[in-house]
Amino acid sequence: MPPDRGLFEKATLGVKGNKTRLTYAFTMNADGSKKLCPIIIGKAAKPRAFRKKSGGELGFYYRSNVKAWMTTALYQEWLLDWDRKLQWQQCHVLLLQDNFSGHVPPEGIMNIHVENFAPNLTAHVQPADAGIIRCFKACYQSAFIDRALDRYEANVSVASIYDID
Repeated sequence: MPPDRGLFEKATLGVKGNKTRLTYAFTMNADGSKKLCPIIIGKAAKPRAFRKKSGGELGFYYRSNVKAWMTTALYQEWLLDWDRKLQWQQCHVLLLQDNFSGHVPPEGIMNIHVENFAPNLTAHVQPADAGIIRCFKACYQSAFIDRALDRYEANVSVASIYDID
């Protein structure tokens, strides 16, 4: 995402924002020492950048839908997959999550006990919002700006220095 403000105080002409979106969902234990691969949701079923490989072959959990949002179906598919892995490892976990309407646990999960936070409580009790997710966004934005600067120095047009395929 390109910067939405600068040092100049007066309004300036800008570049129209790109509507390319990805959703990332992070799962980790309470102290952050054990993390699952993030769930990445994009718009394209087979993104060109994957070069005919799946997300699993590239080392991450990737799914797609029209708006690149988490849906109940995607969430349940992921939770069932994780539950199967936990059954194989003979491990039981408690999953604490926000009360997002798409977070509906499927019937039949055996090794995951799901508890929802009360409404409007997530920001107060979920350290991932302030810590891990904030850190991820800061690293992403830094890499994104570094890439834009490299493209600018390579004489890519100003209108397309922020483009991502």
